[in-house]
Amino acid sequence: MNIHEYQGKELLRQFGVPTPRGMAAFSAREAAEAVQQLSGPMFVVKAQIHAGGRGKGKFKEPSAGEKGGVRLAKSRDEVRSFAEQMLGKTLVTMQTGTRRPPHCEKTCSSHCMMPSGVIESAPSGSPSITSVPAL
Repeated sequence: MNIHEYQGKELLRQFGVPTPRGMAAFSAREAAEAVQQLSGPMFVVKAQIHAGGRGKGKFKEPSAGEKGGVRLAKSRDEVRSFAEQMLGKTLVTMQTGTRRPPHCEKTCSSHCMMPSGVIESAPSGSPSITSVPAL
């Protein structure tokens, strides 16, 4: 079964499992709106695809920037910027290979539990936003 991380979190919540708060966004505007509902001071924006290695992955399109599919945003404006860069772009990871890599089509926001290092992510083919509370 292929489900995105944000869908998995929704299922877990239905059965009472505590999960970080998260919101999927399908546009940079939606990402900017979603991040307003999270406490900062930092956020993790993640490309969501059905493959591992998103953080080490690289986008084929130069307009997506040099960073991989997991990015630490230090402001709400940076969340929007990262979403704009990643949405609709092609993320290549070790698992996707270069033949038919998936496109980043949606983003997700979720609260990040630190300092345990657990960072939640969201839908495939999209960036996700994770709030990182101050330590």
